[in-house]
Amino acid sequence: MLPANLASVATGCVLSWSSPTLPKIEAVGERIHVSKEEGAWLSSLVALGAIFGPFIAGLVIDKIGRKWTIIADMFLYLLSWFLLAYCSMIYLLYVGRIVAGFAVGAVFTAVPMYIAEISPVGFYSQNF
Repeated sequence: MLPANLASVATGCVLSWSSPTLPKIEAVGERIHVSKEEGAWLSSLVALGAIFGPFIAGLVIDKIGRKWTIIADMFLYLLSWFLLAYCSMIYLLYVGRIVAGFAVGAVFTAVPMYIAEISPVGFYSQNF
């Protein structure tokens, strides 16, 4: 259950990253400065990456299983956070956000399957 919870928290961090960060990096004098248009791209590229995540995750789930797919997705999150933290070129920030979106799409595919797989059969029907 821990991988599913960590993946959900990481997904929340990815989806909410742009709200507090964009005003800071759009300000003049920061290490990296982005325009309003570039900031809009940084916010929306997660959705572009999330389009492709479920397709690849479906193939990977069949090969290595649900739990290991979620764990592998955590490495994609780490890669995206590394790119966002240490890269100063806007195009590498774009790549980081696309990779994060890819991981979001994969997590939204793998986590529900994993939870359904580990849940006890008939638990809800017996308790309600």
